[in-house]
Amino acid sequence: MKKIILTFLLLLFSFPALAHDEDSVYDRIMKSGKIRCGYIVWPPAFGKDPKTGGLYGINYDFIQEISRELKLELEWVSEIGIGEVAQALQTNKIDLMCASMWPDAQKYPQADFTRPTYFSAVFAYVRADDGRFDGNFEAINNPDITIGGIEGDITLDVGEKSFPKASFKPLPSMSNGSQLLLDLVSKKVDVIFIDDSLAINFEKANPGKIRRVKNVGPVRVFGEHLVLKRGETKLKEVLDITIESLVNSGVMERILKKYEGTFFAPKKTYEKSK
Repeated sequence: MKKIILTFLLLLFSFPALAHDEDSVYDRIMKSGKIRCGYIVWPPAFGKDPKTGGLYGINYDFIQEISRELKLELEWVSEIGIGEVAQALQTNKIDLMCASMWPDAQKYPQADFTRPTYFSAVFAYVRADDGRFDGNFEAINNPDITIGGIEGDITLDVGEKSFPKASFKPLPSMSNGSQLLLDLVSKKVDVIFIDDSLAINFEKANPGKIRRVKNVGPVRVFGEHLVLKRGETKLKEVLDITIESLVNSGVMERILKKYEGTFFAPKKTYEKSK
């Protein structure tokens, strides 16, 4: 009997701890009044000044607007590797990936994506003196051509799906867009697939080093999404409604106009299709 009572008491007193552990991310955010953000450095979508550590960019501006709408503070926890986003969310290292990402449900089975905050086009980029692929994308689909990308990211996935016969040199998942571009200019790879904004930012510091492949359109156009832990229904609903409100009020359009690149704001939900 003593053993039964002891077991019962242990279970009874463990319930509060269990309840606390099972608090949803939404509940934690509401209780603390803050969103704990992770980010990926990919300017100008999301940038970090190397001298001051100051943050800037499309995502930074937009998440500030979200925090004002929801009357929540933002805590910038840390930079997260592209391939480690799902783990950071699952282990509660962060509440939200506040730098938008291209959707890839296959690689992020334990993550959910908000409605798109905006859209960005992905183009093929090469070294400035390389004209092999101008007007001829099929020339990339060759074992002698090496495509660069980041492990666990769409930059690699696009190449693998579109040009399966090519060779690939993936960077580790903690890498960022700048490292991808450095691999290109140092001739470690022949072509990479990135958004215009990243290339424009790189060209300002490294003029005449890279260019977009000519006479071909974008390889893909992707929605940019904030990423949260799978199953956080309440948090996703709140974020989706807030994003819709900010898009409808023209906030995202105003933010995008501040930055160079091939961007598209989502269609306002009250507008008729043309």
